[in-house]
Amino acid sequence: MKIIANRYLIPIMSGIILLAVCLQLIWLNQLFKKQYQLVEEELEQVVNKASREAMYKNLLGDKSGNGDYRQFFLSPRWINLKTAFDAITDSEVNRYLNSSFASSAFRDSVVVNIHLQVYSGKTVVNHVAMAPSSPKQVSPGMLAIDQRSVLKMDSTVKVLLKQADLNVDAYYGAFRYRNNDEQITYSINNPVTHPAFRSRKYSYDLRSKNKYELIVPGLDSLVLWRMRIYICSAFVLILLIGFACYYILKSIANKQLYAEAKAAFTNNMSHELKTPLAIIEVALDSITRYNLLAKPEKLNTYLEISKTELQRLKQMIDKALRLDDLDKVNIKLHQELYDVQQCLKLVVASMSVQVINKNAKIIYEPLEEPCFVSGDPVHLTNVFYNLIENALKYGQAGVHVVVVCTSDADTVKISIKDNGPGIEAIYHDKIFERFFRVSSAYDVPHVEGSGLGLNYVKQIIEMHGGSVNVQSEKGKGSKFMVYLPVFKQL
Repeated sequence: MKIIANRYLIPIMSGIILLAVCLQLIWLNQLFKKQYQLVEEELEQVVNKASREAMYKNLLGDKSGNGDYRQFFLSPRWINLKTAFDAITDSEVNRYLNSSFASSAFRDSVVVNIHLQVYSGKTVVNHVAMAPSSPKQVSPGMLAIDQRSVLKMDSTVKVLLKQADLNVDAYYGAFRYRNNDEQITYSINNPVTHPAFRSRKYSYDLRSKNKYELIVPGLDSLVLWRMRIYICSAFVLILLIGFACYYILKSIANKQLYAEAKAAFTNNMSHELKTPLAIIEVALDSITRYNLLAKPEKLNTYLEISKTELQRLKQMIDKALRLDDLDKVNIKLHQELYDVQQCLKLVVASMSVQVINKNAKIIYEPLEEPCFVSGDPVHLTNVFYNLIENALKYGQAGVHVVVVCTSDADTVKISIKDNGPGIEAIYHDKIFERFFRVSSAYDVPHVEGSGLGLNYVKQIIEMHGGSVNVQSEKGKGSKFMVYLPVFKQL
């Protein structure tokens, strides 16, 4: 079947979806960069805060200070002073600079001595004389103190990371600065070669120039986790756009199919109307040709056939005029106690002329007992008429149709089997859709129809609380099974 009339509609819809995906990816990429930068700033703040806490604790030692004491040594001004001192003494000018930084903690106070002596002229500070040990040599006692300090610093960083909800794998590097501005890595816990983040180097002990550096191998998972709501919303938005495009395409396809089928219905209806008229014509012609006035029984038979076909013609006209009611499922049933077998008997009898004209054969196998259901006689008659007529129409000349009615305690089962061309499995559900024609898929010539019959059958049977299905293979005939609930008196 043709899906859509406009061949550009699918590319346009695909372009819309692709554009939506690209825009969302661009937005998420920009958001990722912003969040990445924000995480880096938070990590830097954590190390900065931990540095202040560590310097304060190392300065205080075992003593306890009051609020003003803590406020002073944790203030940014004091940290800036210490950082500036480190920067000056670590610079190249320390060839002409003699400096010292010392602190002593007493019971009620802390004394901090900062000494700077800058030499003029060509005098150079003899650092070697001041520190005879090699720059890379550190006394075991000092090394132990430094290692304890850096571990305290790292522990503080880990606690602050957890409080800030920064769940990352973190390592550290600790560095010692000595003579001639030489940096010595003396303690390190960093197995990462190319980390995603390195913090600035922060002092963690006022009594030394040692520095701490936070090292994070990767930030992508943390950033993506923080973006989870935005990623989900972007994904949902793309799904909604895709669903909307699919729904629009499907609606357009259905409307186009409906419009084409409705146009075909108008053309086919004229051919459908010819069938009962032709049967009536044959019946009346037989009355006059064979002088059936002298044969009351045959005359009555042909008159009944003509009457049935006139009733069928009226129903077909009503079906065409009330197409909107079928669309809106506006059918009202007038149910009563009804014997399905009597209904089938009347339908089979009314089709005797068609059977003769097609050289066909209908075998009806009823039960001895009646099969009562609560049903609408008019609509059930139309249902069985549609099914048997389809078997004759599609089976062509010489077709054999077998109608069987059985019943158990709960269900009346009606099967209508033919030896016609059969229906492929892919069409078993399609044939019950409105306007779908099996003849469009098979090489069955001169078969006219509205495409409403089987849809009407399914609709009416389900309104009676039953079901209908088909068992068929191409080339092996078809068998339609109708199931109706048995009438049970309350």
